[in-house]
This record gives sequence, C-alpha cells and structure tokens, in this order.
Amino acid sequence: PASAAPLSIFLHGGGWFGGDLDTHELLCRDLALGAGCKVLAIDYRVAPEHRFPAGLDDCLAACAYVLDHPERFGADPRQIAIGGDSAGGNLAAAAVQSLKGRPGNRPMLQWLAYPATDLRMQTASYAELAQAPGLSSRDVAFCIENYLAAESDKLDPRASPILGMDLRDIPETLVMTAELDPLRDDGEAYAARLIAAGVQVHCRRYLGLPHSFLSLPPIISRRQGAMADLCAALRNAFARAVAGGA
Repeated sequence: PASAAPLSIFLHGGGWFGGDLDTHELLCRDLALGAGCKVLAIDYRVAPEHRFPAGLDDCLAACAYVLDHPERFGADPRQIAIGGDSAGGNLAAAAVQSLKGRPGNRPMLQWLAYPATDLRMQTASYAELAQAPGLSSRDVAFCIENYLAAESDKLDPRASPILGMDLRDIPETLVMTAELDPLRDDGEAYAARLIAAGVQVHCRRYLGLPHSFLSLPPIISRRQGAMADLCAALRNAFARAVAGGA
C-alpha cells in the first residue's frame, strides 16, 4: 500500500536479564526520527527466570510474525530491518540466522550494535579490556552465566551466532563496535565471518567510546555521530531496497 513505511524491528540489550522497552525508548525514538522509519521494539522473557532459549524464542516468533504480516504494522515488506544492541544484538544475529531460508518476506538488513556473538569469551578484547568502563569482562561472564541453562549452550549457534555453520544468504549487515568494550572483538570477528561467507558487511569501530554508547546522553557528540551513522545506514538501505524492487 502507498502508506506502507520502512520498519526496523528492535531487540533491546541489558545482558539478557536487564533492560526493557522503557530503558531503550530514547534510542528507539532517535532511530525512528533519524532513519525516517517505524521502530517496533520487542519485549521478551529475561533471565534468570527464563533462561536460553526462551528470550530468543520470543524474539524469533515476533520477527517472523512481522515479516509474515507487515500490513498489520503499516510496514513495507521490502523495507524491514532487524537490529539490536549488546545482548539484543546477540538475539538479532541469532534470529536472522534462524529466519534464513524461510519462505515469504525476509529482512533486508540487520544492524548489530556492540553485539555478543561468541559466549565462550575467548577473544583478545576480553583480556585487554577486562576492566573497561561501564562493562567489565566479569560483568559479561555474570550475564552469560545467568542467561544460559547449561555450559554446553555456549556452543549452540543460537547462543553464539559466530558458530553458525552456514552464514551465506544473511542480509546486508551493519556492525558497530566500541574501542573500549570487552565485546569489541566479538562484533568484529562476526563481521569477518559474514564477509568470508559473501555477505555485504559494513563494520565500524567507534574510537574512545565504551559499550552501550548508543544509550549515552544525547548531548555527547560522539554518541550523536554514531546515531547519525546508524540512521544514515538504515535510510540508505531502505532506499536501495525500494530501488531494487521497483
């Protein structure tokens, strides 16, 4: 329909146990205004009461429903993105992998802000930035311990998306990482795996910024710049999707 608009599904961060629709409202508002799109923020069950894969199951069901019924949300089926920050980036990456190959509408972009992609915590940035401001490696370990139901879940690609066997046919991807973040190498290693699989990837490391920089006060200029980059990437991707389908 002529009134259909681009839409970004948003999965919030918070270590799989914190965060909710209220904590990320400002981020979603800025995204909607800057990218000129609708933003549908998804709530989901959180740990420790609801451990993996409960939250992911909720996110996957919601994403699939939106893709199957875009008209109910006033969304253009050609212009649907899926994104998230931190633990939400983990859930977004896992959901996009799980949606791969299904019939019907597909997301045309995934955007992952400082995502956790490898819950084994083996990348160098966990040691290099163990005491990083705002999020330490010990904090990450606490979140993972409370999220997973068993140690073996770390090897499940739905928990550690970087372990996905076949990453071909993943949609265009934007990865944003923070220089002062123990999760920095997680995001960049996942970007490298996607590139190796032939996925179109845009990966940028934001210098001088900590984890969760999109949730910093808007008055901070570097946060403003990062949000502007994200919004521009979405606008450009939406425009390409329409042009390609015209």
